[in-house]
Amino acid sequence: MKINVTILFLFFNSIAHCQNIFPKLTMDLELATERSVDRLKWFDFAPKNKYIVEIDTVVKKAGRQSVSIKSIEISPKESWGGFGSELKNIYKGKEIEIKSYIKLENVDGMALLVLRTNNNDKVLSFDNMKKKNVNGSKDWKQYSVKFRLDENTTHILIGGMLLGQGKIWFDDFRLLIDGKEVKDFVNK
Repeated sequence: MKINVTILFLFFNSIAHCQNIFPKLTMDLELATERSVDRLKWFDFAPKNKYIVEIDTVVKKAGRQSVSIKSIEISPKESWGGFGSELKNIYKGKEIEIKSYIKLENVDGMALLVLRTNNNDKVLSFDNMKKKNVNGSKDWKQYSVKFRLDENTTHILIGGMLLGQGKIWFDDFRLLIDGKEVKDFVNK
């Protein structure tokens, strides 16, 4: 299956222009309190006539909720819906990794966990888990994406996507630098 890389690129380039539709959530997708140090601005990047991205309080791996992406019409496998967050890089290290639990239901396409690093507008590194070809129906499983953290990284983009049809849930995101979990974040 050929994935249109331009669509994935536009997905994360549009972060700065999208409205934050989720309440402030922590990295593990729980509701943030005023004292939460890991609250993030998560953005919905789904075409409204093709996908629904929402908080799900029924299906979850841990805690009180997860985030789900569901296709609502028959779409080609190149169609996508997703959510993400953009962080300022305030970290020093050699390796960056994002982890999340993902559950799939009748996915004809792929579930994608996405990590990208930028130097301002220039993409330095990008991985979307495409080579793992995660599809079908699967119970909760932890997936990860990692690569070398370029010392010139100014921004880190993380997110989840459904490519094609079906429904997926994400829960318990974790950001790690050199294998150590990061708890303090600064949104762009």
